[in-house]
Amino acid sequence: MESPNRACGPVDLFAATTAATIAEHNEDPPVPDGVYRAAIEGLRFTERPSSVVPVMVWTFRIRAGAHSDQILQKRRLLAASSLHAVREELTRCGIPLRRFSDLFERSGQLIGRGVRIAKHTTNGVVHVRVLCCDDPPDRS
Repeated sequence: MESPNRACGPVDLFAATTAATIAEHNEDPPVPDGVYRAAIEGLRFTERPSSVVPVMVWTFRIRAGAHSDQILQKRRLLAASSLHAVREELTRCGIPLRRFSDLFERSGQLIGRGVRIAKHTTNGVVHVRVLCCDDPPDRS
């Protein structure tokens, strides 16, 4: 007689392990690739562990849909090669910079601002792009 606890058919160990880990650590399931409405919840500056290159870390909280209230982060190196892209993203968020040295002073204006972001994964690396600002910038 066959054991009643024996599973029938193949078992997806990755899915089972992932589900168990999420349940065990009370984590939300991973956010799939896609476009999301989010709020900029945080912006901090740190250094890359392997060098002294400064890094800007954005924290986004998804506002709507099945993944509402989940967090995505974006890290951007602040190197000469990335300054143009940083300036473009900030302009999309309604914070145009005349001088890059204004970044630290003006970064607080981003907190709470609604944005549309795109998340995609390439070779296991998560990329988040700021597409546009949902909230009009204050003109005060």
